Amino acid sequence: MIRHSDNPRVVVLNSYCYSDRGCFDEFASTLGVFRAAGRHGYDITRVFPADSVSEADRLRALSDEYVRVEPLPANLWSPAVSRLRGLRKLLIGIEPNIVHVLGEAWQAGTLQALRAGRSLGAVPGLHFAENGPGLGGGVGRIRKFLGKVVLDRASYAVGWSGDSIHVARDAWNWLGPTAVFPGIGVPREFFDAAKPLRERSAQVIFVGRLSEEKGVKDVLSLAVPLRERSVRVVVVGDGPLRSTVQLAHDNGLINYVGATTRQNVARLMADSLITLVPSRPGIMKSPKGAPLRVEEQFGMVIVESMASQTPVVAYETGAIPEVMGQCGLLVERNTPALLVAVSSLLSDEQLWMSHSKASAAHAKQYSEEAIAAKLSEFWRLRLEVPDCPHDGL
Repeated sequence: MIRHSDNPRVVVLNSYCYSDRGCFDEFASTLGVFRAAGRHGYDITRVFPADSVSEADRLRALSDEYVRVEPLPANLWSPAVSRLRGLRKLLIGIEPNIVHVLGEAWQAGTLQALRAGRSLGAVPGLHFAENGPGLGGGVGRIRKFLGKVVLDRASYAVGWSGDSIHVARDAWNWLGPTAVFPGIGVPREFFDAAKPLRERSAQVIFVGRLSEEKGVKDVLSLAVPLRERSVRVVVVGDGPLRSTVQLAHDNGLINYVGATTRQNVARLMADSLITLVPSRPGIMKSPKGAPLRVEEQFGMVIVESMASQTPVVAYETGAIPEVMGQCGLLVERNTPALLVAVSSLLSDEQLWMSHSKASAAHAKQYSEEAIAAKLSEFWRLRLEVPDCPHDGL
């Protein structure tokens, strides 16, 4: 049953929801910002793909008084077309004032969603993370072209970082309203889990995709020198280098937790002395096998660690310096520099305390409540002047 109210109606969806099956746990963890935005006076419907009746029921169970979750089903023969038709039917029933698309300007689903929203009189907008490296090479040229085409259908653009907005301006010639804040906030449990230094375990932690560009091999290389200081390395996550990480665990070098819930991450992070974020520029393959250059687009683990009052040691790459600000330690992209920075924090209690305190203050701007307040105000301005160019927030 479609919900209507006197509040402005907002439909939020991911640009990949027409052809790809999303991650339920990841989707559930992103609802906090939109629930908080609902408390600011918006009637929000969050759309996500469902490939079975049981999955649809599981999605609907996430609905509450602030966010209604609607599954978008598809048939096996033509998932993209059937989901597009399902989206139009859903939008017609809701009559949204805003269609907020989480994704990249070059994704086909983004174009479909923005066009559908605009055709029904809604204010269509994009919330994206692209920060430039993915626009290099042959595939990048296609992405540049698609970005211009897609943003012509948008009324606003929100970037996860300042570099994202530079891409919109420079690569896609976007002159419309912009804002900068991530598409997901830090939930309360990270702030609540923080512990004093004396109550923490002698461990450093890595949380993320187990891949070359996330630097997990650099983390493993610290295991032996840190073990000599009676400090263990904890690794959380999954990915193509899982077997390498598992072998290090089996050999007693590290503690590999595997993929886990965000609540568990909050607990593990708050029990650690340092969070390692050795992300580096890398090459990934697109779904069609084309090589893509990537750099860290935001680094949610950084602000989660800050909220836990756990200092971060990270490589200086991508959006990491912007996100960290003056908190934590940024180093050159090599393991000796990483080890020196970690060792300095482990051996200097006052240094650790100063970064811990600064991190806690810095992280407040990334809480779910803070992000929701920014998003709600930005939506309010867009409803007042839907297509006014050259302004920002």
